[in-house]
Amino acid sequence: MNKENVNQSTVDIFCEKKELEKSCLDNAISKVPWLQKFKLVGDETQERPDFVLERNNKYIGIEHFHIDMLYVDKKKHTGLARYTYNDLKTLYKKYHVKAEKNNFESQDAKDATLELEKIFNELIDIQNKFDYNFFIKEWDRIFTKHYIRRYEYREDKNLDKLGFLIEIRKYFKFPYMCSTNNTTIRLDSNNIPITKDIAEYLNKFGDGVDFFIIVVKGLFDDSVSVEFFDKDKPPRAKFDNFEFRKIPGKFRFNVEK
Repeated sequence: MNKENVNQSTVDIFCEKKELEKSCLDNAISKVPWLQKFKLVGDETQERPDFVLERNNKYIGIEHFHIDMLYVDKKKHTGLARYTYNDLKTLYKKYHVKAEKNNFESQDAKDATLELEKIFNELIDIQNKFDYNFFIKEWDRIFTKHYIRRYEYREDKNLDKLGFLIEIRKYFKFPYMCSTNNTTIRLDSNNIPITKDIAEYLNKFGDGVDFFIIVVKGLFDDSVSVEFFDKDKPPRAKFDNFEFRKIPGKFRFNVEK
């Protein structure tokens, strides 16, 4: 199942962790009819799993986690999405105060533009250095951390089913270049390419986890793609690996008086 273009707001940048998780859950529910039959129970303090849904005294748990595709610091596992959010929030707060006080001068506009250019160009540099093998290692590290707790999640809440909600952030609309059988295929970046490595993880049904949902959300736009997998709709490996098509040049913004 693949559903795209769910309404989503870029104000995610200003949300806290639990708000981001709930936003991702809302995206999933809006495009997975089966989930729409349930109602969310518990409160914002709910953890392990992050969400519990109920229908006719049957409970399903959903554990959310984010897997970044790009990393600022590989040794420290510093993902680019949260790093960029922090940079953008800092930039906004720095100049928004001046704007509220009507002290936002033309030089401030130029300075803010240069800072924004720097953020975007750092993103370009990092995306152009995308390392598929490192991405899969991070996928394994994060996925396994939650997977080994699957029975803990189920037993603590006496769940009938448990699913993993995997969030991935898309940075730019440059396509993936996917490899399969020595052939390169161009793929839209709205979805994550299902490689043999990824399919292996998403096929771990029936041993404590009943379904997987992948939500790919734009970091700078409102695009959202939702894919649902279970034993009746298993993922199919289509590719061996992938990379991003290189982004040429740099961002340059012009400030008009």
